[in-house]
Amino acid sequence: GEGGDPQITRPARSLAEVPVFLVSPSRVLVPGARRSIHCYDTSLLGALEAARESGGMIAHIPWSANDSEGGRKMTMGVGVLATVIKETSSTKDNKFGEESPSLVVDVLATTRVRVKKVLGYEPYVRAELEEIPLLPGPDEATDMETTELWKAVTILQKELGLPASPPTADGRADDTVADLSTAPALLRASNEASFEEDNAASERAARALAALAAVAPESRAEGLMLSGSKLGEFVMEQLTEVRARLLAMKSLSGLGK
Repeated sequence: GEGGDPQITRPARSLAEVPVFLVSPSRVLVPGARRSIHCYDTSLLGALEAARESGGMIAHIPWSANDSEGGRKMTMGVGVLATVIKETSSTKDNKFGEESPSLVVDVLATTRVRVKKVLGYEPYVRAELEEIPLLPGPDEATDMETTELWKAVTILQKELGLPASPPTADGRADDTVADLSTAPALLRASNEASFEEDNAASERAARALAALAAVAPESRAEGLMLSGSKLGEFVMEQLTEVRARLLAMKSLSGLGK
């Protein structure tokens, strides 16, 4: 985002018990993206209190409910570990029209994680997590094409007055997106092992994951599950579709004349 991205240092941490925000798949954050979240639910406020005690870490995990033979089953997908970088006190009207205290928190997503085991749902959701390494990364040709597609999409978004990250189904477009040129530096501290193993490939993976912010919200959760060439190809295909849609919008608006 504008004004420079915050540098996140990796705290000494354990992923044995991490507070969790459960979100719909279309609302999941992608690495490098930043979001302001208004927390007033007691469960979310409890999760934030726990996050303060664990280096400001909180997981952002997509979930869905599916019908099965045994009834409704909750499925949790690949999400991200996020760092709380700012808190602001606020208020929220409850159902009785009374003001109650709340918090607006800014979080920055850094590392992909999956849930190994849910440890509890009350008073807030908490789970044991497993980190997903950046590696393997997309190949160089895919990385170069992805970067060019990203630039083209960014230019079209600005010409059309659109946000860098497409709005979700509920109309919210509240993410601050990392530029692909700064994404590797932004994610390096929290994905240190991958960068130490293969710096160039890790940088390509960081760019591909950050580029997911520009694809359709309903597709981001799928992209987070991929690595290597599959991730690169998925992002490239999605950005190609986004560019085509934006070009059509530009043509219809008369901007292309």
